[in-house]
Amino acid sequence: MANPEISPDVLGDDISENEQTIPDELILNHAPSGWAEDEDILSRVKGHKHISAIVMAADIRRSTFLMKEAVSERRYGDILGDFIELSKRGINERGGWFDKFTGDGFLAYWPYNPDSSDGLFATGIRVLHLAESLLQMFNFQVIPRLRANSRNFPRSAGLSIGIDAGHVRLLTIAGDLTIVSPTVVGAVRMVSAAAPSEVLLNVYLGEFLNRNEFRLESDSGWCVTLEYRQTKEYDQQEVYSARLGSLDSPQKLHGGPIPSANGARTLP
Repeated sequence: MANPEISPDVLGDDISENEQTIPDELILNHAPSGWAEDEDILSRVKGHKHISAIVMAADIRRSTFLMKEAVSERRYGDILGDFIELSKRGINERGGWFDKFTGDGFLAYWPYNPDSSDGLFATGIRVLHLAESLLQMFNFQVIPRLRANSRNFPRSAGLSIGIDAGHVRLLTIAGDLTIVSPTVVGAVRMVSAAAPSEVLLNVYLGEFLNRNEFRLESDSGWCVTLEYRQTKEYDQQEVYSARLGSLDSPQKLHGGPIPSANGARTLP
């Protein structure tokens, strides 16, 4: 499959050659097991160079309301802590890097080789399947715990997911490793436009998967459709809504525990 992406090598890197490489202990806080196996990606990460990656932004809708209405602040914190812990584990088990907890969600990313004819497609499928697992876990495990800890509960509470793909760079900021890129902004814009329990893709990744619609559906059961949503930059911006099932009979994303490589683990 032809990959339209530009290699990170053509971008250039404005990082000084004298700048220290990223230490392993910082990488260990974010990377999946086996992170040192891909020498090219590892050298780029440690050298502050551009890499190609799919970025996921997740956001808990009505999180401020849920915090305000919580019967127990400690229990509310425990619920979010369990969700983030299991999300990070699921992300790492599927080759993803966990960037940070954002207070009402998280950022994660999946590096891939742009020179591989299948890198973007295979990584995209992996990320979509994880998105489904995260929504399942949130809807059927997190929501009931939040509801049980709430004085009042909004109908619009839920998890939204935005995804983008492109070039990113890992930098050390305030003593920790963090991802910096317009691709991060793209994922955040998508999650801001997504409804609860919805996955939105920015146009670059969405159009790439849409051009391979038959393989996408036959290999994974997913389909993507072009829609228009209001974002901070545009009154009507093109986005791709991703869902399981064919275009003629789409299935809503629904709940269940997040699957684990070592067996399913549910929230307590």
